[in-house]
Amino acid sequence: MLEHKTWRQITEISKSNSGSANHAVSISSIIKGAKKELKKLILDDLDELYSLRIRSKVRIWGIVLKPTLQVLWYDPNHEICPINKKRKK
Repeated sequence: MLEHKTWRQITEISKSNSGSANHAVSISSIIKGAKKELKKLILDDLDELYSLRIRSKVRIWGIVLKPTLQVLWYDPNHEICPINKKRKK
């Protein structure tokens, strides 16, 4: 349960060589459709969003307003910021 954890603990969850399963993501890395939605929500001035991994490909996207996450999207297939498998080493 994430609601009882600090942001530091949340970021440390499932840390691996490729980084944390829960992390900030630059707006420049998300898909065009998500950027358009941010503009509609008058949130296009943001630099980053936060991605929480719920399981496998399932993500929750939002804005960190410490101590909370303002949820924007449920992303069941990891499509808002897809993984580029060619970049993996």
